[in-house]
Amino acid sequence: MDVKQQTLRTRMGQAYTRTGSGPALILLHGWPFHRASFRRLIPLLASRYTCYAIDSAGMGESGLAEDNDYSFAGHARRVMDFVDELGLSAFALLGHDTGGTIARLVAAGRPDQVGQLILMDTEVPGHIPPVVPRFQRLMRFGVMRQMFRWLLHSKAFGRSRYGFGECFHDPDNMTDEFLALFSFHWIESPQRLEGLIAYLMGIDHKEIDDLNQTHSKIQAPTLIIWGRHDSIFPLALAKNLVGNMPSCSHFEVVDDAGFLVHEEKPDQVAKAVLDFPGAHVSELPTNAHQKPPHPGATASLR
Repeated sequence: MDVKQQTLRTRMGQAYTRTGSGPALILLHGWPFHRASFRRLIPLLASRYTCYAIDSAGMGESGLAEDNDYSFAGHARRVMDFVDELGLSAFALLGHDTGGTIARLVAAGRPDQVGQLILMDTEVPGHIPPVVPRFQRLMRFGVMRQMFRWLLHSKAFGRSRYGFGECFHDPDNMTDEFLALFSFHWIESPQRLEGLIAYLMGIDHKEIDDLNQTHSKIQAPTLIIWGRHDSIFPLALAKNLVGNMPSCSHFEVVDDAGFLVHEEKPDQVAKAVLDFPGAHVSELPTNAHQKPPHPGATASLR
């Protein structure tokens, strides 16, 4: 995926890119990321899938949500609106982090349309990564928001444990390109920072604790991929998740990778996805009659 690729927009203003050919695969990012977090993975999948990488409300180029609903349910509803607008009769879902929670809600809400569900290093009921409530508390104060904006200018902060330091197994994988995309990006305009914080404040761990009920409604064969050295969602939690998802048929642990497994080991993640036998791609419609995208476009992510 070229991060300079033209941004398409739905009629409601949701930004996305479309890459490749074949059955539809919708990719959902986590926080504090946007669709470019899949820039290394999409080129490896595009020969098999039409990859739709979406910016969730508040993130990337999508801007703020008109209804101000940043709950997981709100994000999932917008994904379903996206599917309906494009006329995708069947699709697969791939979600990382909070995107994995959104993907599960969509899979449970559209069981007849979702043919595959792929989750990577995502929320587990009963577990709260300390960084999330810590940032939520701090962002309630205007002075802390201003300080956060100032810190995002700093490469040292980005590389620290308070930034992205715990997201990588190998710190050398945290490149200047990565910091430009997921740290400096948010301070290029006041609206971007506002959206980043709005998404954060919408994370409700009660919704996460209720996911076991959601899991029971998911029918799509599910593949779970996890970085062995993830310190945000430790591997032991992943094993609990596997045991609590009746739809999970395959579990892949990726060595030498942490929370950002698709950033550190995109080749291994792509192989796991392409080898996943559940609802094989040949069984999914290619959505040949899907509606064309809304003609509006914006500048690409830089």
